[in-house]
Amino acid sequence: MNEDLIRQFFSGECSEEEIEMILEWVKSKNPSDPLSAIYDKLWEENDTTSYEKEIDSKQLFDKIEQTQNKDNHDLISLSETQKLEITQSRSLPNRKIMFLRYAAILIFGAVFSYVLVTNKQPEVEEATVEMVKKVTSRGQKSTIFLRDGSKVILNSESSITYPKYFTDSSRVLNLEGEAYFDVAEDKKRPFTVISKGISTIALGTSFTINGRTDGNALIVNLESGKLLVKKSNEMSFSDDKNLHFLNPGEAIKYDQKLDQIFASEFDYKDAFLWKEGIIYFKDASFDEVLEKLGAWYNVQFEVENKHLAKKYYTGEFKNESLENLLENISYSLKFDYFLNDKNVKIIFN
Repeated sequence: MNEDLIRQFFSGECSEEEIEMILEWVKSKNPSDPLSAIYDKLWEENDTTSYEKEIDSKQLFDKIEQTQNKDNHDLISLSETQKLEITQSRSLPNRKIMFLRYAAILIFGAVFSYVLVTNKQPEVEEATVEMVKKVTSRGQKSTIFLRDGSKVILNSESSITYPKYFTDSSRVLNLEGEAYFDVAEDKKRPFTVISKGISTIALGTSFTINGRTDGNALIVNLESGKLLVKKSNEMSFSDDKNLHFLNPGEAIKYDQKLDQIFASEFDYKDAFLWKEGIIYFKDASFDEVLEKLGAWYNVQFEVENKHLAKKYYTGEFKNESLENLLENISYSLKFDYFLNDKNVKIIFN
């Protein structure tokens, strides 16, 4: 790989074709060997601080966005016909080159981090990464504050696993179940949540990930900021279909059976109110009501004449007792209930 081309990439001056060529090279079987030689020379010419600034992914990505914004501003003085012709002629390559550059930044960050550890510190033995796991049981929620300033709220029957200390280049967590993330901004360390084979990547934002609604589905709901969502094992960044960028109020759903990601709409209350102690139902079936109540209050249900449960339920409760909820829901859905510690018997008449 040409050393000047690598330098040109770090300066944000590569063309679409050049970035594609770099991506193919980096994704080769063992890219660290040829990369090491170029990296060694760069290291000799720059100290650690200046080098980190040189590959600041957020700064480069912002630069790309600023360039796009300037292009859009230049269209203001043109006629509507001219705008349409120019936009149609350049919107696709602009979008594609944005994807390519961002993808290359992510891959280069990972590879260079590997080279830095293996080639520049040979005298230090590889440290054992201490992992932390936080788990919530049925009927429990938990708030976790991470060392980087981020906050995670775990819903019931969920868990996160993460290193006690994040690296200098990344913040990666694994999630099972459902959680709310309020991510502290760090331009040099993307925040990645891996769940059900999907990677959700952020720099500073708030969102929920729900892998509990269906055994084969994962839903990502974005409250603020921006997110990049992709399959965790997907290495091809050149195809727009492999990357999903979310803006506030947008969501995606991943279907494991179909192995496909779909754009989705979401109800803000349903996606976010649970973290504030509010249980919310909107046109919920009887099974959905029982499932949520069971997880929320850690109770088991026994139902007689379930075939009579044909109505849907809508309601919102904050920090209410189970008995109060059952009283309200039973009135609407027409059933009797008997509460005995962690067991509830429901009889439809």
